[in-house]
Amino acid sequence: MMRLLIFIWLLIGLGQHPAQAQADSPVRRIVLFLPLHLDSIFNAQQEFRYKNHEFPRFVSSPLEFYEGFIDALDSLKQKPGNTELHVIDSRSTQRSLSAQLNSPNVQEADLWLLFGNVTETRILAEAAKTKQIALINVNLPNDGGVQGNPFFFMWNSTLQTQIEGIYRHLQQYYALDRIVVVRKKGSLEDRILNHLEETGKNTRGVPLKYKVIEVVDSFSVNQLRGKLDSSQQTLLLGASLDEKFARLLASASADLKTEGFRVELMGMPTWENVREFATTRYRNLEIVIPTPYYYARIDNWSQWLQSRFAESYYSRPSDFYFRGYELAWLTHSLLQKKTTDLAGQLPGKHKMIFSDADLQPVLNRQNYMLDYFENKKLYFLKRLDGAVRSVR
Repeated sequence: MMRLLIFIWLLIGLGQHPAQAQADSPVRRIVLFLPLHLDSIFNAQQEFRYKNHEFPRFVSSPLEFYEGFIDALDSLKQKPGNTELHVIDSRSTQRSLSAQLNSPNVQEADLWLLFGNVTETRILAEAAKTKQIALINVNLPNDGGVQGNPFFFMWNSTLQTQIEGIYRHLQQYYALDRIVVVRKKGSLEDRILNHLEETGKNTRGVPLKYKVIEVVDSFSVNQLRGKLDSSQQTLLLGASLDEKFARLLASASADLKTEGFRVELMGMPTWENVREFATTRYRNLEIVIPTPYYYARIDNWSQWLQSRFAESYYSRPSDFYFRGYELAWLTHSLLQKKTTDLAGQLPGKHKMIFSDADLQPVLNRQNYMLDYFENKKLYFLKRLDGAVRSVR
């Protein structure tokens, strides 16, 4: 019910949220573009369309990001500065996104944040470049084809960046192991393999040696057993974003481990969404999962936020809540500096409340000019018996 009330508040007051009201501080404005679909969820009389107040799942992630952001702004009220958040429904059927860009709140903003798709990224990135306003895409691991734009920042990491990080990690920690890349047929799987090959050509140091095995969609341990050496330490790299493939490969790897094979499994960032990996289903199998974000949730601050969230919404906050919370703290702090040129302040490494970020330039491979900035930080979580045993 509380989340429904937030939705109604957004519909009626869309959407200003002041963090501070200090008369002696200049107002810094942040515009947050969210896919709220308010026109679809409420009718013209502002009545909720869903039966039994059932909350629409397709807005859960953007709304949790928003909840984290405003909770952070509330906690910043005692800090110096004056920040206002304006919320724009990017999926409004009444006003197009392009039309909403002409509103005074958007035009006069110091920062734009987008929780959106490829099309919205392209529209806003072009507008941000024209207006010379920093734009951060907070969710999409896709650059949307943006080029030559020093005002565009990707908080998530593209597939290419993630594969480059995986390659360097393997070079550093698994160079002496036998590395076997296991893949299935598919265009994304082709891209992963191509990124691995290209990274090997462009990365300093001794190139990795690895063997590639292609399996069918419904494979079993039998397809792997004859191609491995039980006497040699082997790192199996699951080269697919598909979660079903991840489960099958984990099951096969666990069987190999039981048979005495010395294997360890590494997957793709999407594997963090496989719930079974947080259980003891694959007992004694070490599973390494790379991810651009890691929220341990064991520190006092995280515990306090989780307790507050449970009291308000009767559920556990997702990573998007924590991402919104710490991004609010970071951007508020940067906006209070003498120079509010966020496009100049955002590049580089940032030690945040719960995680780290490393926004580095992405160069165009044709002309070696700057295309945009991207978060290059990648964590490697090693799970054993369902628990995170180490983080690198």
